[in-house]
Amino acid sequence: MNETLFFDFLKEKNLTEDFNKFVKTKQSSMKNLKYKLSVMIGDADFWLDMSFVITKEDKAFLQKWSNTFDDYDEVFSTGYENSEKEWDGKMLKNLFQNVDGLLEGSCLGTSYKVEPTDDEPGETEGDFYDSLYNRLENSYENFDEDLLNLFKKTSFYEYIKNN
Repeated sequence: MNETLFFDFLKEKNLTEDFNKFVKTKQSSMKNLKYKLSVMIGDADFWLDMSFVITKEDKAFLQKWSNTFDDYDEVFSTGYENSEKEWDGKMLKNLFQNVDGLLEGSCLGTSYKVEPTDDEPGETEGDFYDSLYNRLENSYENFDEDLLNLFKKTSFYEYIKNN
């Protein structure tokens, strides 16, 4: 279907406002969040496209967890061999706490967007969710009580518990 024609039809029939309200209502009832990342490797040698789905409880936990890292602490790497992207504390804070869509300060080469979804939590492209999962699986036993209580409400904990 041609999106331009669709939006032209909505505009012509004065349905644009109704459509936007409908979308907003539907999205507010969706239980999960889909992150779509465009991650620059090196000096713009190429980009890795990644996407993953988390629950809203996952996001609340990840916001607090990311604050446990100093800005330059390496948390994990994504990608493969010579095309790995190192994720530090600052990038994770930007990913889960900012709304401007930039991960590395003013660098437009590494960006993301978030949209509501009813898809199940997990990886959809790339290895970001799996990298988070691996890091959390190896460190959650060292969380303080508050962080551990938040963690126990996440899809990561459910996955660990069931495997």
